[in-house]
Amino acid sequence: MLHLKDSTTGLDTPIQAFQVFLYNRLKVLWPVDDTTLEGYGRVYRNRGDKGYVPELFVPSADADNTQYKAVYFDKTTLNAMLFFDADDKVIKKGLTFEQRVGIIFIVNIDLINGVTTSASLQHRGDEEARNDVRLLCQDKKFGTVYEGEETGFRNVFYRYDGLTNKDGEVFEDRHPIHCFKMNMLFIYNPAKNCAGVSHSLKTI
Repeated sequence: MLHLKDSTTGLDTPIQAFQVFLYNRLKVLWPVDDTTLEGYGRVYRNRGDKGYVPELFVPSADADNTQYKAVYFDKTTLNAMLFFDADDKVIKKGLTFEQRVGIIFIVNIDLINGVTTSASLQHRGDEEARNDVRLLCQDKKFGTVYEGEETGFRNVFYRYDGLTNKDGEVFEDRHPIHCFKMNMLFIYNPAKNCAGVSHSLKTI
Protein backbone atom coordinates (compact mmCIF):
# COMPACT_ATOMS: atom_id res chain seq x y z
CA MET A 1 0.00 0.00 0.00
CA LEU A 2 1.14 3.52 -0.73
CA HIS A 3 0.93 5.64 2.41
CA LEU A 4 0.56 9.35 1.63
CA LYS A 5 0.07 12.55 3.55
CA ASP A 6 -3.05 14.57 2.79
CA SER A 7 -0.83 17.54 1.91
CA THR A 8 2.85 18.39 2.20
CA THR A 9 5.25 21.25 2.70
CA GLY A 10 9.02 21.76 2.69
CA LEU A 11 11.08 18.58 2.40
CA ASP A 12 7.99 16.39 2.52
CA THR A 13 6.86 17.66 -0.89
CA PRO A 14 9.77 16.22 -2.93
CA ILE A 15 9.89 13.16 -0.67
CA GLN A 16 6.26 12.34 -1.37
CA ALA A 17 6.70 12.96 -5.10
CA PHE A 18 9.70 10.60 -5.17
CA GLN A 19 7.86 8.11 -2.98
CA VAL A 20 5.01 7.90 -5.51
CA PHE A 21 7.48 7.66 -8.40
CA LEU A 22 9.40 4.77 -6.83
CA TYR A 23 6.26 2.93 -5.75
CA ASN A 24 4.68 3.04 -9.20
CA ARG A 25 7.86 2.10 -11.04
CA LEU A 26 8.62 -0.81 -8.71
CA LYS A 27 5.14 -2.18 -9.32
CA VAL A 28 6.14 -2.41 -12.99
CA LEU A 29 9.63 -3.82 -12.40
CA TRP A 30 8.81 -6.33 -9.67
CA PRO A 31 5.97 -8.80 -9.12
CA VAL A 32 4.41 -6.66 -6.39
CA ASP A 33 1.05 -5.00 -5.90
CA ASP A 34 -0.70 -2.87 -3.30
CA THR A 35 -0.94 -5.81 -0.91
CA THR A 36 2.70 -6.96 -1.13
CA LEU A 37 4.52 -3.62 -1.41
CA GLU A 38 4.51 -1.05 1.42
CA GLY A 39 5.60 2.46 0.44
CA TYR A 40 6.08 4.88 3.35
CA GLY A 41 7.29 8.46 3.34
CA ARG A 42 9.46 10.14 5.95
CA VAL A 43 9.78 8.30 9.25
CA TYR A 44 10.70 9.70 12.66
CA ARG A 45 13.82 8.82 14.63
CA ASN A 46 12.33 8.23 18.06
CA ARG A 47 14.04 6.97 21.18
CA GLY A 48 12.62 3.84 22.76
CA ASP A 49 13.64 1.60 25.65
CA LYS A 50 16.45 0.02 23.61
CA GLY A 51 17.57 3.08 21.64
CA TYR A 52 16.49 4.98 18.54
CA VAL A 53 14.00 3.29 16.19
CA PRO A 54 12.22 4.37 12.98
CA GLU A 55 8.55 5.09 13.60
CA LEU A 56 5.57 6.38 11.64
CA PHE A 57 3.25 9.05 12.96
CA VAL A 58 -0.28 7.77 13.49
CA PRO A 59 -2.95 10.49 13.27
CA SER A 60 -5.66 10.62 15.90
CA ALA A 61 -8.74 12.78 16.27
CA ASP A 62 -8.43 12.62 20.05
CA ALA A 63 -6.68 15.47 21.84
CA ASP A 64 -3.36 14.69 23.53
CA ASN A 65 -3.24 11.27 21.92
CA THR A 66 0.02 11.35 19.96
CA GLN A 67 0.87 7.89 18.65
CA TYR A 68 3.62 6.32 16.63
CA LYS A 69 3.84 2.99 14.87
CA ALA A 70 7.10 1.07 14.57
CA VAL A 71 8.28 0.31 11.04
CA TYR A 72 7.93 -3.43 10.56
CA PHE A 73 8.55 -5.76 7.63
CA ASP A 74 6.24 -8.77 7.72
CA LYS A 75 8.14 -11.32 5.64
CA THR A 76 5.15 -13.65 5.59
CA THR A 77 2.97 -11.21 3.63
CA LEU A 78 5.27 -8.63 2.02
CA ASN A 79 7.57 -8.79 -0.99
CA ALA A 80 9.11 -5.36 -0.42
CA MET A 81 8.96 -2.21 1.69
CA LEU A 82 10.54 1.24 1.48
CA PHE A 83 10.68 4.33 3.69
CA PHE A 84 12.59 7.63 3.87
CA ASP A 85 15.03 8.57 6.64
CA ALA A 86 15.88 12.30 6.57
CA ASP A 87 19.10 13.58 8.10
CA ASP A 88 18.75 16.07 10.96
CA LYS A 89 21.04 18.62 9.29
CA VAL A 90 19.59 21.12 6.80
CA ILE A 91 21.91 23.34 4.73
CA LYS A 92 20.65 26.62 3.29
CA LYS A 93 22.15 27.75 -0.01
CA GLY A 94 20.56 30.92 -1.33
CA LEU A 95 16.87 30.29 -1.82
CA THR A 96 17.19 26.50 -1.60
CA PHE A 97 17.72 24.00 1.18
CA GLU A 98 19.76 20.82 0.95
CA GLN A 99 19.10 17.76 3.07
CA ARG A 100 20.42 14.24 2.84
CA VAL A 101 17.83 11.49 2.84
CA GLY A 102 18.33 7.74 2.97
CA ILE A 103 15.73 5.59 1.24
CA ILE A 104 15.70 2.25 3.02
CA PHE A 105 14.48 -0.87 1.24
CA ILE A 106 13.70 -4.28 2.68
CA VAL A 107 12.92 -6.95 0.10
CA ASN A 108 12.32 -10.66 -0.20
CA ILE A 109 14.74 -11.42 -3.02
CA ASP A 110 13.14 -14.73 -3.94
CA LEU A 111 9.81 -12.99 -4.53
CA ILE A 112 10.98 -9.99 -6.58
CA ASN A 113 13.65 -11.46 -8.86
CA GLY A 114 11.28 -13.32 -11.15
CA VAL A 115 10.56 -10.46 -13.58
CA THR A 116 13.71 -8.42 -14.20
CA THR A 117 16.03 -11.40 -13.93
CA SER A 118 15.80 -15.12 -14.47
CA ALA A 119 13.41 -16.83 -12.10
CA SER A 120 15.98 -19.62 -11.76
CA LEU A 121 18.81 -17.57 -10.24
CA GLN A 122 21.32 -19.79 -8.52
CA HIS A 123 22.83 -16.92 -6.53
CA ARG A 124 21.43 -14.52 -3.93
CA GLY A 125 20.32 -11.87 -6.41
CA ASP A 126 20.91 -8.93 -4.07
CA GLU A 127 22.82 -6.93 -6.70
CA GLU A 128 19.97 -7.42 -9.16
CA ALA A 129 17.49 -6.01 -6.65
CA ARG A 130 19.69 -3.02 -5.82
CA ASN A 131 20.38 -2.30 -9.47
CA ASP A 132 16.66 -1.99 -10.22
CA VAL A 133 16.38 0.67 -7.51
CA ARG A 134 19.74 2.27 -8.33
CA LEU A 135 18.69 3.03 -11.89
CA LEU A 136 15.50 4.68 -10.65
CA CYS A 137 17.37 6.79 -8.11
CA GLN A 138 19.89 7.95 -10.71
CA ASP A 139 17.03 9.32 -12.82
CA LYS A 140 17.18 12.90 -11.56
CA LYS A 141 13.70 13.89 -10.49
CA PHE A 142 12.15 16.24 -7.97
CA GLY A 143 15.46 17.88 -7.04
CA THR A 144 17.21 14.66 -6.05
CA VAL A 145 20.84 13.63 -6.53
CA TYR A 146 21.93 10.01 -6.10
CA GLU A 147 25.05 9.88 -3.89
CA GLY A 148 25.62 6.16 -3.35
CA GLU A 149 24.29 3.27 -1.35
CA GLU A 150 24.88 1.13 1.70
CA THR A 151 24.37 -2.53 2.49
CA GLY A 152 24.72 -4.57 5.64
CA PHE A 153 22.24 -4.41 8.49
CA ARG A 154 24.34 -2.22 10.76
CA ASN A 155 25.28 0.19 7.98
CA VAL A 156 21.71 0.61 6.77
CA PHE A 157 20.36 1.21 10.27
CA TYR A 158 23.34 2.97 11.84
CA ARG A 159 21.10 5.84 13.00
CA TYR A 160 18.84 3.36 14.78
CA ASP A 161 20.78 1.70 17.57
CA GLY A 162 17.51 0.36 18.97
CA LEU A 163 17.49 -2.03 16.01
CA THR A 164 21.15 -2.93 15.89
CA ASN A 165 21.82 -3.83 19.52
CA LYS A 166 21.71 -7.51 20.37
CA ASP A 167 18.22 -7.30 21.87
CA GLY A 168 16.64 -4.99 19.34
CA GLU A 169 16.99 -6.64 15.96
CA VAL A 170 13.62 -6.72 14.25
CA PHE A 171 14.93 -6.80 10.67
CA GLU A 172 17.39 -9.15 9.08
CA ASP A 173 19.73 -9.25 6.09
CA ARG A 174 19.92 -12.96 5.44
CA HIS A 175 18.57 -14.75 2.40
CA PRO A 176 15.92 -14.35 1.18
CA ILE A 177 15.59 -11.01 3.04
CA HIS A 178 17.84 -8.14 1.96
CA CYS A 179 18.00 -4.58 3.30
CA PHE A 180 19.83 -1.71 1.63
CA LYS A 181 19.82 2.08 1.58
CA MET A 182 20.03 4.57 -1.27
CA ASN A 183 21.69 7.81 -0.17
CA MET A 184 20.12 10.85 -1.81
CA LEU A 185 20.56 14.61 -1.65
CA PHE A 186 17.26 16.50 -1.79
CA ILE A 187 17.44 20.10 -3.01
CA TYR A 188 14.25 22.09 -2.55
CA ASN A 189 12.83 25.57 -2.18
CA PRO A 190 10.55 25.67 0.88
CA ALA A 191 8.71 28.69 -0.50
CA LYS A 192 7.69 26.68 -3.56
CA ASN A 193 7.24 23.37 -1.76
CA CYS A 194 4.26 24.57 0.27
CA ALA A 195 1.15 22.65 -0.68
CA GLY A 196 -0.72 22.65 2.59
CA VAL A 197 -0.54 22.33 6.35
CA SER A 198 -1.98 18.90 7.08
CA HIS A 199 0.56 16.17 7.85
CA SER A 200 -1.72 13.24 8.61
CA LEU A 201 -1.21 9.96 6.82
CA LYS A 202 -4.13 8.74 4.74
CA THR A 203 -3.44 5.12 5.55
CA ILE A 204 -1.41 3.19 8.08
